[in-house]
This record gives sequence, structure tokens and C-alpha cells, in this order.
Amino acid sequence: MPNPSEESQYWSLLESTQQQHYPEFVKDLSSQEGPMGEEGQAAVIKFQDNARPSVRKLPTSRMLRHCLEEVHPADAVHRRVFVLEGLPRNFLVVLGARLRVPPNFFASHWAGPGRLMGSLLNRTPRHYDSQNRFILTFPRLHRARIKALEGDDKYPLYFMETNIHRPLSRITVFGDSDGPLSSFEQLSFWGKSYGESWDVILLVDPPLGNFVRWKDSCIPREIDRDNSIKLVDSLNEGLEQHGSWYPVSNPAANLGPRPATWKDAEQSPGMESMFEDIVLLYPLTERRLTADINSCIDICRRMVLSAWTARLRIAEGQIIHEQTQMSLGNMQGEINLLNVFEKSWAKSWRPRDFGRLVRAKSALESIDWELYRNMDALGIHAGAHINEAWEAQAWRSLQNAVQKLKAKLDNISQAYMQAVSVRESITSNKQAQQVGYLTSLATVFVPISFVAAIFSMGGDFAAGANYFWVYWVIAVPVLAAGCFLFFTHRGKGILETLSGTPEHGTPEHSLV
Repeated sequence: MPNPSEESQYWSLLESTQQQHYPEFVKDLSSQEGPMGEEGQAAVIKFQDNARPSVRKLPTSRMLRHCLEEVHPADAVHRRVFVLEGLPRNFLVVLGARLRVPPNFFASHWAGPGRLMGSLLNRTPRHYDSQNRFILTFPRLHRARIKALEGDDKYPLYFMETNIHRPLSRITVFGDSDGPLSSFEQLSFWGKSYGESWDVILLVDPPLGNFVRWKDSCIPREIDRDNSIKLVDSLNEGLEQHGSWYPVSNPAANLGPRPATWKDAEQSPGMESMFEDIVLLYPLTERRLTADINSCIDICRRMVLSAWTARLRIAEGQIIHEQTQMSLGNMQGEINLLNVFEKSWAKSWRPRDFGRLVRAKSALESIDWELYRNMDALGIHAGAHINEAWEAQAWRSLQNAVQKLKAKLDNISQAYMQAVSVRESITSNKQAQQVGYLTSLATVFVPISFVAAIFSMGGDFAAGANYFWVYWVIAVPVLAAGCFLFFTHRGKGILETLSGTPEHGTPEHSLV
């Protein structure tokens, strides 16, 4: 049995080894004095062949310690998953000392993800053995509003009030701040096998609490939960999701023979707390074989896939909504099937629209990068450690969905640029036509100016003289003849005939 002093030794090890690379992590743990070190919860899930897993919550570090100190027969096989929500110091030290967990495992979970999705910042290197350790990043959508204070809109980024400070925002893929409240969480896995037994630790992030903080402000912002909040704000009814935004994480192929088990087969996660969802779902499914660690942590990985699917659905809805706004604008109520093609894409060029499209493309690139990192962490690219084909196929399906969304954005960008180009060409043609009218008008008045110059030389034809009327006799017919030739269809035909060019612009001798 481990010596109790090992917990203090483990804490000393964590402080000395993680201070250099994760000073904020060590500082945060050091500040958890007294009751703060108990602000979290744990659970243990025990597996046996041909049986449903048993789940027991461990709300205090003392109960966790007693669970780890339970005496088992020497030849007994025990297969356990310890789920820890947040990083409370007391729980962390007990698990780390009793199961011999490298302190870097806890520090890596605290460090990321950072504020920049798809960035290498705050990301630990991949561990190249997914049987022993991996980290998965996934988005979390919250049906809630933040009761913001004046000035918050200048920097609409908040942080959860937990011992893991995950950022919160409402930024859409186009950079607007009117999207659903969302955050990025991590699922960290560590496992150790000895003989036929094994122990696993799953680190999960706490759910959204009742308050969040804004930057360095000491005034907390209150959270208002509202399940009626639309995740995609649009007038288009086609963007409404019928049913849950999250696909079923563990669908049953058939109902069991006993009606009492049917309800268990249809249970679905609430997708608000990873800890509560794990505790809910794991006891519902009987496990035939439990020797393989990866096969026993499939449910949490399914929930990660489900969270990413919901995020891509939201992104697709935002892209469709933006396409509708760019093509129809504020005329949606005036447009029907008869005039939709005549009135669509009528907006003029705006640098803001182009910038939004570029931002959305960058956001999808970041999502694609996060998916790649998760697949790499699971060893999918190497084709190793994946027990079932469904997982690799599911991740590749998400990647394909991102590629289709990027192609949709490219189509919108091309349509926008072409519409602007055509509109500018039409405007240029109208301006050229107006300039042509002015040129023709000037051409008409040139002869009149010439006649006036002649008569202005004086004598009997000057203004007020006896023969001044002769000027008008000559000028008026010249003006009339010019207007007839330049501004009437028949006059233009005469000019084209005299120039040897037919009316439609094709030489007569070339006609067959």
C-alpha cells in the first residue's frame, strides 16, 4: 500500500518539474488552499466481461483515496476508469501519487486549448502511443446568454469561472459576435496496463457555471440559461434543426428482449457536462469483452465526434445564412420565385463582405486543423490503435464535411466577385453611353460654332446688322441636320451607309 507521504512528495515533484513550462498551472494549483482544493468531483467506472459497468461518484478526495486503497485479492482482475472533472488539487494529487501519473499529463490538460483555434500555441506535442495517452479537443455549445456590462462588446471574450479557465465567445465563422455561446474543451486520456488489469484516467472540463469573468475585471458576469435560444439566427426555416443538433452518440441497432431495457437503449447525453454524460451512459451498455482499454472508452470519444458534428452543422447554417444575406440582402420579403434571379446579387462592392468571406475560410481551415490533430492523437493517420472502423470513418466524414463547406464558401466568393464585376461593367457602359451623348452633342454644335465664328467677323452679317438673319438661316438647318443624323435611327443609318458600314456593324461585302 502506498505511503500517505507520497502525496506530498508528488506535489513537490509537480511543483519542481512543471514550474518552468507551466508556471500559471502551478500557480493556480498553489492557490487552491482549504476547501478550494475540493472544488471538483470524480467517479470510478469498473468493467467486467459480459456485464454492465458499475459507476460510483466520488465527490471528495477522501472518498477517492479510500477507493484507491481498497484491497483486492492478488489474482483479481480490476479494470477501472477514473473520471476527474476539472483539476482540483486534492483530487489531482491523490490520483497522481496512487496511480503513478506523470505530472505533465495534468499540466497539458490545463494548458489548452488557447484562444486561437487551429493554432500551435498552447498545444502540447502529440504522444505517439494512443494506448497510453492522448488529448482530444472539441467545441461545446451553450444555450445561454451572458448578461454583459457596458464596454464588454469592445472585447467579447469571456472565461469560465472554474479552476480551468476556458475562453467563451459568440464569434461566428464570419467574425460576427451574434453566434451561439461556445467554448472549446479537452478530453485527456491516460492509461496503464499491468497483466490483465488496467487503470485509466479521463480528465474532463467542468460545465458552464452561473458566472463568467471578462478579461481582468473583478466583476463577474451572470449567465442566463435559455433552452429556447436558436443556435442559428435566420429567417430561413430550412436552417432549423429538427431534433437535436447532436447525433445519437451510441445508437442501438435493436431493442433488447426485455422491455425494461428499452429506455436505456434510447438514452442520449445532455451535452452540457462531459462528466455527467459519462456517468449516465456507461452503465447502460453491457460489455462483452473489456480487456482492451480503447474499446472501454468509446462512449466519450463518440461524444467528442457528436460535439464536432454539431459545430459543423452550426457553421453550415451560418454560411447558408450569409449566402442569403449577400445575394438577397434586405429584399427577402419582396422576392419570390418569379423575380428571384432578377433581384439577387444586387449589392454593390463592400470590402467588409470580402473580409468576412476571408475570415470564414480561415475559420474553416482552423477547424480542419483541429480535426487533423484529434485524428493524429488517436493514431488514425498511422492506421494504428483503432479497434473499430466506425471511428476512423467518422473523423474522415467530418473532414469531408469541412472540405464541402470550404467549397461552398469558394462558390459564394466567386459568385460575389462575378456579380460585382458584371454590375461594375453595366455601370461603366452606362457612363460610356452618357459620355457618347455628350460627344455627339458637341459634334452637333461644332458646325454652329464655325458658322458663328465666320459671321462674327463683322460687316452686315454681325449681330444687329441688316443681314444678321442669314446666320440663323444657316445655323438652324445645320443644327437640325446634325440632330437628325446623330440622334435618330434613320440618321444613324445614313451615316453608316456613307461610311460603308451596315447598321449592325458588319461590312456588306462580308455578308454571304
